[in-house]
Amino acid sequence: MVAQLREEVTHRLQAEASLKESEARLRHLSSRLLEAQEKERKRLAAELHDELGHALLTIKLQLRALARSLTRSRKRWPRTSRSCSPSSTACWTTCAVCISTSARAI
Repeated sequence: MVAQLREEVTHRLQAEASLKESEARLRHLSSRLLEAQEKERKRLAAELHDELGHALLTIKLQLRALARSLTRSRKRWPRTSRSCSPSSTACWTTCAVCISTSARAI
């Protein structure tokens, strides 16, 4: 009976030690997973920031160039396009043609 009790205690102690070891490995792997996720988030954020920043700067420069071109070419626009009603289809068509012409000049 004592031998059986000793064997049971030994078995439980081994199981407990194995469980503690498994928990430690799980904590370690969880920690590494969180570190990898955070590293990937930072990499992705930096990549998006760089690409988006470049794209926005390009758009800004293109809009600035278009604005300068439109300002220079406005004198060449038909007089009707300068004073037409914003709800007029003809006005929008004329403006679209003028903008298209100015854009090609850039």
